[in-house]
Amino acid sequence: MGFILGEDGQWREFPSESYQRMMEEEDFLAFPEHGGKMIRVALVCLEKGGRARKGKMDVRGIDFRRCKLTPPGAVDPQFREKRATLKEELAVLTGTKVKKNTKVVDAARRFKERRYRNEFAWSPSVSEVQKLSGLIEERTGGALDKREVLEKILTLTASA
Repeated sequence: MGFILGEDGQWREFPSESYQRMMEEEDFLAFPEHGGKMIRVALVCLEKGGRARKGKMDVRGIDFRRCKLTPPGAVDPQFREKRATLKEELAVLTGTKVKKNTKVVDAARRFKERRYRNEFAWSPSVSEVQKLSGLIEERTGGALDKREVLEKILTLTASA
């Protein structure tokens, strides 16, 4: 499920079609009402637990993204391309290693990760996370407790 943070500081769930378009970063009009703006979204991945959790739902992942939109409301192609390029560069750097006996510090990955976070991701405040966890509890019909969701989101964002 996906949520967009409005200029008024309130979260709004967006339709599943817009969520799919955001995940696949398609060119289609995902958010015509926010055309020409930089938006902040939370993409939440929920999973129904197995036998150990007896079918209880859990937050498996969360991604806080910035997204620049064209005036009609589509994901800006230049923004999307820049994001994809940086993700590819990060993937390439993951496989490279520096010899252990050298005093060379390979900071390229760290700098690219920081650049990625600064340009394409964002970190919500605790009050924004509290509001979001309440919406997730409401949306799941109480299958997820607000406190559990809050704890899980804070854990996921702290480890990112």
